[in-house]
Amino acid sequence: MSAHHQPLYIIAAHGGAGYHPPASDSSLKRSLRAAISSALPAFSGTTTHSSSTSSGGSISETPSSALDATTAVIVALEDDPDFNAGYGSNLTFDGQVECDASLMLSTEEGRPSPPSPSSSPSFSFSFGSVGAVRGVRNPVLLARCVLEGRRRPEREREKGLGMGMGMGMGRVPPLMLVGEGAVQFARERGARVGDTPLEEMVAPRARQEWRVWRERCRRWEDDDGRGDGDFESSKDLSLGELEAAELEPEPLRVRLDTVGAVALVGEARDIGQLPEVAAGVSSGGILLKHSGRVGEAAVFGSGCWAERSASGRSVACSVSGQGELIMQSFLAKSLAERTAASTEGDTHEILRSVLVDQFYGKWNQRGEHQPAVGVLLLTQGVDGDEDTARLWCAFTTQSMAVAYASSRHPKPKARVLRNTEHDFSNDDGRPPLLITTLPC
Repeated sequence: MSAHHQPLYIIAAHGGAGYHPPASDSSLKRSLRAAISSALPAFSGTTTHSSSTSSGGSISETPSSALDATTAVIVALEDDPDFNAGYGSNLTFDGQVECDASLMLSTEEGRPSPPSPSSSPSFSFSFGSVGAVRGVRNPVLLARCVLEGRRRPEREREKGLGMGMGMGMGRVPPLMLVGEGAVQFARERGARVGDTPLEEMVAPRARQEWRVWRERCRRWEDDDGRGDGDFESSKDLSLGELEAAELEPEPLRVRLDTVGAVALVGEARDIGQLPEVAAGVSSGGILLKHSGRVGEAAVFGSGCWAERSASGRSVACSVSGQGELIMQSFLAKSLAERTAASTEGDTHEILRSVLVDQFYGKWNQRGEHQPAVGVLLLTQGVDGDEDTARLWCAFTTQSMAVAYASSRHPKPKARVLRNTEHDFSNDDGRPPLLITTLPC
């Protein structure tokens, strides 16, 4: 496609809000840049692209550059053992990988023809998610299957057989599926997923961290008089793991590095491109979680949101942090809807208000010590001018890793942002919130 035909696009990813050791900066940024690069082909042609599973089974029926790009980025991060998603996921208390993921797309369906002063374009949004799935290296592809199922015209659903191919007779397509039901749904739609042996889902780093933290739990329960011996024996740990277990443990809450992505594509009428915006998130959940726990990455309105409002303002966000608090706050939906409704250009103040007043302050007053949250937020103003597109990052944790590229700056860039507010927040009571914009 020639440059003058290519619409505005922005793609951005985050590696989660939490703590990223400075020694890992180079590898994190390299992985994030590679993930962004994997998404760029989605913007190189028309809007008709095809996402596929890692084993080759095509699952895409929705022509969407923004959705394809978001999916591609998250697939790349799920394949990377350094991120808490897919293959690199934290382990449950029982030592298994259980993943959550979701995707959301908002697009303009079309304008009345001929247009009139009172007419306005119509918009739609679609969402799909999966929770607590095992044996799936790329859970975001299952979430895509669920989203696709909700977008199918009713007449096509009625031609299929079973839940996976059709939902006739008034049956409602699922918004979220969990466990084996999610895998079955994807298989019925032709995707080859869920075939990865459970032991092959466990990355070496995740296994080592699990062993160390299990030992810490064993020692804590023994000291507390509640031990029952149902733990891996200390003699099975290496010397390094035993030494790590004896160190003063950092809070488990810092190990919350959910990954996610946001994407925006502007209008290009000469190639049939209508505006669209997408968001997604994927996570292995908190380390040592109870089996069956579903986090914010799978819950509607919590982990991600994408919206193009009737005024023409586009918003997409992807959230990371303490899932139970995020879910109770409907954080992604609350933040995106306030941003989409605003006409004052006050995104910085909206971020501060939502993350401090509605999230951090509320949960801090209820006894939560330093509630952890991070947000990657993409906005575009009502006039459609490229200069109104903005990429924001805000977080209360020690660090957050991000990467991004756009039609104006197609070479992927990555940064590990560090929060200096976090160092002294306990001294003066101020919420350790960092808000910054990223050039796109």
